[in-house]
Amino acid sequence: MYVWIHQNKVHVVKRADTGLLAGLYGFDETKPEHIIESIELKPYIHIFSHVEWHMDATLCIVDREDSNYKTIEEIEEHIALPSAFMPFMKQVEEYLWKK
Repeated sequence: MYVWIHQNKVHVVKRADTGLLAGLYGFDETKPEHIIESIELKPYIHIFSHVEWHMDATLCIVDREDSNYKTIEEIEEHIALPSAFMPFMKQVEEYLWKK
């Protein structure tokens, strides 16, 4: 998983209509273009009632943005990220607060 960041905004996308967390918002599964810096985030294992999801993520600072980039406040107020993504979101928030 890739967490794209541009100027303190986070890229979130709606997931496919099938599969785990279908139709909900999350982070990208594709590596972005125009990466300025990348940082490996701590891996996480999310336990669903029927499956373990071993998750790895890379924080990618990029030099471009589109309409899918949101501030932390916009995400908290308008987009309910599934709990499976929250460990990565917390790491992103820590990174942004350090800047």
